[in-house]
Amino acid sequence: MGSSYKLRMPPSKFNEEDIKKIIDDYIVGYRTNDLANRYGCTRGTIRRVLRKANIDKHNPYIKGVQLCLGCRELKPLEDFYIEKDSNTGLSTQCKLCKNTATKIWITNNKEKFNITHKRFVNKHKERLKAERKIYRKNNPDKVRNHDLKTFFSITIDDYYKILKYQNGVCIICKEPPSKKFLSVDHDHSCCSGTKSCGKCIRGLLCMRCNSGLGMFKDNSSLLKEAIYYLEHKIEVKDVLGS
Repeated sequence: MGSSYKLRMPPSKFNEEDIKKIIDDYIVGYRTNDLANRYGCTRGTIRRVLRKANIDKHNPYIKGVQLCLGCRELKPLEDFYIEKDSNTGLSTQCKLCKNTATKIWITNNKEKFNITHKRFVNKHKERLKAERKIYRKNNPDKVRNHDLKTFFSITIDDYYKILKYQNGVCIICKEPPSKKFLSVDHDHSCCSGTKSCGKCIRGLLCMRCNSGLGMFKDNSSLLKEAIYYLEHKIEVKDVLGS
């Protein structure tokens, strides 16, 4: 009949690597009972190892923080993503390490990521749409900063510098913005489309002036013709002979 007896290892039998693993596991949320079963010893042995390393549940050194298994630094709990399936309810790596690892994986598995991402978006389309709407409403400055970086290669601080230079008004009509922000105008001969390199930004315009330039295709000759037309009105009755 086989025995279920486990080898009980005294603390002296633990090498430095084992002790380091025990401390890491304890800090990220494993209980002493779990660690005893994992390392084949008693709970008392685990407690002695932790006390010898000045690590125990009453130690304020680990209260409110968690060890990141990526950079191996103790960080505040808010620096970790929520993971319901983990022992602590948090990810074992901090947000910075997790994001870095994710970017590396995406770079090395682009095709697999695109398929998985597309499937996820299609499955949760309505929920994601609602979440984006709430996020944009609750974080207007973050969203604006992201949009400015994405489309015009400037930050929200750069935007406010330009706005201050223009005295807070549209650079053409001198009217204050009807909405919260003025439109960023750029030279389309440098960057066609809606995005700008940041170097060809001309100024901030109200929606009407920005749309007007777009209607005239940024063509100064057409604008001059329009000015001439406005300043030299043709009498329609003379043309019609009445």
